[in-house]
Amino acid sequence: MTLHSQRTVISKVRKPEKTPGRLALVSDVHGNLPAFKAVLEDIRKEEADEIWCLGDLVGYGAQPEECVELAREECT
Repeated sequence: MTLHSQRTVISKVRKPEKTPGRLALVSDVHGNLPAFKAVLEDIRKEEADEIWCLGDLVGYGAQPEECVELAREECT
């Protein structure tokens, strides 16, 4: 693993109190609530320590507001 030089490291970043062991990433939900719920159910089965949402929650699907609310509840 190559370490970044100090020029690329932001000095004000706080380190988390606990580093997650298993991290799940979700993105490109696009308002598709049934699919989002199915993905979150699979993540729960895998016992991820944290779920991070990378964005694109709204867009094309019929339930964008519900997807945003679910991401607020479920994602770190």
